[in-house]
Amino acid sequence: MAIKSFKRYEKKYLLTGEQYEKLIPRLLEYMKMDDHCVNNSYSIYNIYYDTDDNSVIRHSISKPYYKEKLRLRSYKIPQSPSDKVFLELKKKINKIVNKRRAIITLEEAYNFLEFGERPKCTDFITEQVINEIEYYLSHTKVNPTVYIGYNRIAFFGKEDKDFRLTIDSKIITRREDLFLESGCHGTDILKPNGYAVIFTIILCAVMIILDGLNFAMPKSKAMVLKITVPEDLNFEGVFDEILNTNTTSWNMVKVSTRDFGALYELNYSIHLKNDVNQKKFIDSLRVRNGNLNISLTSCGSEDKIFN
Repeated sequence: MAIKSFKRYEKKYLLTGEQYEKLIPRLLEYMKMDDHCVNNSYSIYNIYYDTDDNSVIRHSISKPYYKEKLRLRSYKIPQSPSDKVFLELKKKINKIVNKRRAIITLEEAYNFLEFGERPKCTDFITEQVINEIEYYLSHTKVNPTVYIGYNRIAFFGKEDKDFRLTIDSKIITRREDLFLESGCHGTDILKPNGYAVIFTIILCAVMIILDGLNFAMPKSKAMVLKITVPEDLNFEGVFDEILNTNTTSWNMVKVSTRDFGALYELNYSIHLKNDVNQKKFIDSLRVRNGNLNISLTSCGSEDKIFN
């Protein structure tokens, strides 16, 4: 059964052919190839939608707190109007990705997007997704703008199956003939033997691997920071200054509630600077609010360094 709604944290990198050859054998120590990878890969075909003045993509590259985009996706080149496709609304809120998608026919997708004819919804979730897309279309006047197709190799963690890593190659794009059924033709946007890597969620073992390969990660210790705050504390941006000062990089991985909504648990992936005293770092966070519960853990270890 296809997943129709899910949240995830994403991180993206470009990879050379040499880095790819070094990375794959190390990845296979911790990850398995996805079952969909027949002959070691599968294909994805997309039509992305934007306004006449490209406001969607211009907003997206400005790195806003919130952004959303609409796309039509298929995992094979459609041969008939009755072939199934995925109509997806992808949202990103403070670096956390939420993807909502409806599985409908190609004909239903085109009629919905061009003429506003709602597709037949066979279940509650699909109907909710169509409602969200319909609302998006009511305030954002979009048209098919760009085609992007690529080959993908996908992996998932042996221990943590929620962690997923994908490597894309042969990324083809065009700005005319914007129909999925027209096939995959256009311009290859990657350099020869180039790859695009997407990490979803966080797997500390992979972060450490990448450190060893000098691949897009800072040379500092990968750690997990958890901060539990009262529900009445506005935590947005409260810790950014401290994190920027004491780390080489950081990302908020997840925000969750505890104790029936009385507490928020903030989960960060961080790389502390080599000269930072960990206790002083924790103390500087606590200064912001005396009611904070803070833990700092090395990746690959369950032992808390400070709590």
